Amino acid sequence: GAPIESIDRSGVTPLHVATRAGDASLVQLLLDAGADPNTQDQAGITALMLAAQIGSVAILQQLHAAGVELQQTTPNGYNALLWATRQGRSEAVRFLLEAGASPEHADRSQGRTLVHHAVEMAHPEVLVTLLKAGATSDRTDYWLNTPLQLASERGRTELVNILLRYEADPYQVNADGLTAVELAARQGHLAVLRQLLRQPPTHPRA
Repeated sequence: GAPIESIDRSGVTPLHVATRAGDASLVQLLLDAGADPNTQDQAGITALMLAAQIGSVAILQQLHAAGVELQQTTPNGYNALLWATRQGRSEAVRFLLEAGASPEHADRSQGRTLVHHAVEMAHPEVLVTLLKAGATSDRTDYWLNTPLQLASERGRTELVNILLRYEADPYQVNADGLTAVELAARQGHLAVLRQLLRQPPTHPRA
C-alpha cells in the first residue's frame, strides 16, 4: 500500500492530514498501520499539536494510547498543551494535563507560560483549569511581565479576578518598573484598577 510516512516538501504526513481534518477513524487506521505519532513537519508541528488545536479529545486519546510524546515542542517552544491553551480548547487542556503534560510549560520565544497565553487569548475557563492543575499565577516572561500585568493592561476584569483568587501579586514590578496597578491606570481601566486596589499590598514597592 501507500507509504504511511510519505511526506510532502513541508514534512506533512498522512497522519498530520487526517488529524487536521478531525478524522479519528482514519487516524486509528494510520496508527494501526505503523504511523509514527511523533513525526514533526518542517515547522515542528506534530499530530498531537494539531489534535490540540482543533480540540479533538478522541484523537488526543488515540495518539496518547499510541505512545506519543506529550512535551514535544516546535522551535519556539510551543507544545500541544500550549496550542490547546491558545485555542481555548478546555477539554483538550484537561485531557493533556491528566495525561501528564506540565502546567508550568513556557514558550522559548517570549518566556511566556501557559497562564500568560490563556490571558493573552482571553480564555477564562482554560485559565482556571491551568491554575487548578498547579500552574503558578505569577511567573514572569523575559520582560518580567506577569499574567496579571497582561490582564490588567488589557482591561480584562474576569481574568484579573481569577488571577487574584490564585494569589497573583498586583504590586510585582516588570522590566519597565511598572506594576499591574500602574498598567491598568495608564490604560484607563478603572474597573480593573478598583479590583487591584482591593488587594492588600503584600509586596509593596520600597
